[in-house]
Amino acid sequence: MSSSIARLACVAALLATLLATTTHARADVATDGSRKVHAGILAAGGAAYLGIEFVAKPYLTSPSCTICNPPGFDAAVRRGLVWRARRRANLLSTVVGYAMAPLYTTGMLVASGDPDFRRRYDDVVPVLEAAVSIGLLHHAVKFVLDRRRPFVHHAGAGHRYDTDDNASFFSGHTGLAFAVATAAGVVANERNYRAAPYIWAGGLTMAALTGYLRIAADKHWLSDVIVGSFVGVGVGVAIPLLFHKDTLAQPVATARTTGGGEPRFLSFGGAF
Repeated sequence: MSSSIARLACVAALLATLLATTTHARADVATDGSRKVHAGILAAGGAAYLGIEFVAKPYLTSPSCTICNPPGFDAAVRRGLVWRARRRANLLSTVVGYAMAPLYTTGMLVASGDPDFRRRYDDVVPVLEAAVSIGLLHHAVKFVLDRRRPFVHHAGAGHRYDTDDNASFFSGHTGLAFAVATAAGVVANERNYRAAPYIWAGGLTMAALTGYLRIAADKHWLSDVIVGSFVGVGVGVAIPLLFHKDTLAQPVATARTTGGGEPRFLSFGGAF
């Protein structure tokens, strides 16, 4: 009972933190002050994610599953796609989803935009915030639903319990890959970058590959991957358009007000 209360409290705290920080971000104009706010959001969100992943997870996971048996279509897809070399598929999914997709999308944005630091910062931060947001959301969902992973479902009697055994729903790798690909694509569209089609094509291809590899590694069911992709796309669209629209709409300069009240435009060439 106490474990369930702790897990629900964790979920409530995560959602409250996300709501508070994103509301504050939306209210700010695109100034260096709001950039510092976004830096704080990233630091706090990243610290929360790492703390849960490496410290609090044993206290939030359950040794018993709530969703234990897969529907027929999940079982059928698993039989057709799972690899014999599951460890290799698992490693590849982590490399593609956690490294290649974020590096490709952010790298393309940096290469596409103005060389000024502020411009690059404003382009990349929505992608990083999407990554942190999907990570926290993934934690909140998987600790509540306790869905058994496919490799655990098919394990023998000698299987030793691990804290990730009942954390199948939804696929965090897939959600992250789709979130960063979508967020970067939205930023590129808002900026009218010529590289936008390549960002979309490359990012979504790696995201889809990540989802396939998670099934091949026997870490997730098809439904985990499908939901992860939809949630990732939703987060990737929401973060730039809801909380960075003012920043992305500024093509060259940031408007500030002088002491006399007249607007003064500063180029992005200054120090951050």
